[in-house]
Amino acid sequence: MFSPPLAHLQRALAELGDLEVTEHDVSHASSFLSSTIMSYHNEDSRRNAIRQHVDHLMGEPGQWEERLDRVGNIQPDASWWQGEFPVTILELKNAPGIGGDPFVQSLADYSKIVSDPQLAHFQGSCNFPVLLLGLSGNRIEIGVAVCVGSIYASRLVAFNITPGFHLSENIIHAARIFRCLSSCRAALAAHYRAVQGNHITIAAIYPDPTSVSGNALPCLTYHGVLLRTGEHISTSLPDLGVGTTALYRATLGDAATPDGATEVVVKFASRYGKAAHRLLSDAKLAPKLHWCEPIIGGLFMTVHQSGDCETVQGPNLFLKLS
Repeated sequence: MFSPPLAHLQRALAELGDLEVTEHDVSHASSFLSSTIMSYHNEDSRRNAIRQHVDHLMGEPGQWEERLDRVGNIQPDASWWQGEFPVTILELKNAPGIGGDPFVQSLADYSKIVSDPQLAHFQGSCNFPVLLLGLSGNRIEIGVAVCVGSIYASRLVAFNITPGFHLSENIIHAARIFRCLSSCRAALAAHYRAVQGNHITIAAIYPDPTSVSGNALPCLTYHGVLLRTGEHISTSLPDLGVGTTALYRATLGDAATPDGATEVVVKFASRYGKAAHRLLSDAKLAPKLHWCEPIIGGLFMTVHQSGDCETVQGPNLFLKLS
């Protein structure tokens, strides 16, 4: 919802069967899986065994066990950076259930990193998208996170590597997953290079979704949050962990063009009754619907006219009619 590179990763992980991998990818995935399914005396031994293979699969050597004194003296097992920005954080445990959850630990690392005073002047112009990896024994968990005032994280993939009859399928599966992760890491690095050269704005605190269909999204300029009471707040952010929708006030189009810009409400919800909204709009019982499509992440994004018909109850009614 907030980061195109992370949205593309989610789409790619959902379509792994269509992804081609090279002999190089399969070779390194095979070596990684062979090392992963082994038993080790401690985490140091496991880390040393997989380190080279992970670096190859990620497409760039990571910084392994580097202590970050400026952010609480944390020491991720591995991390990848673009300048001062975190791109990927990896934590590992020797076995599942022993020593904590590596994915949660990677998220805790991220929360400390984005609170670094060195990054404070980028808040607003950057929402700090990151790739999170948790390895525990033969289990791999992949997730992502962004920081838009609050931190929002999602686990995207979790799978166990098992030897035996299905090992060859697991090798191809892992090769495809790491191809996706490598591409995402490169995309995030490019994103951060662009952030470093940008002037300071607050655009990154607002959604930047990717449509499932691949269609271009409407040209929107966000102006603040619309509370469910109807109150417009330009200095606050919605708590996306509470409630079932997120509402924003925006303008559609370019004010400098002959058609000008139109005031609209942008809504994100898990489902939406597009046909019902059209019927109500035609009967002048609901505001005009400019755009309604699913976005990557399992949500619908709608853009409708801001006006007298706009009510909190209206969108809920549309959902029930879907």
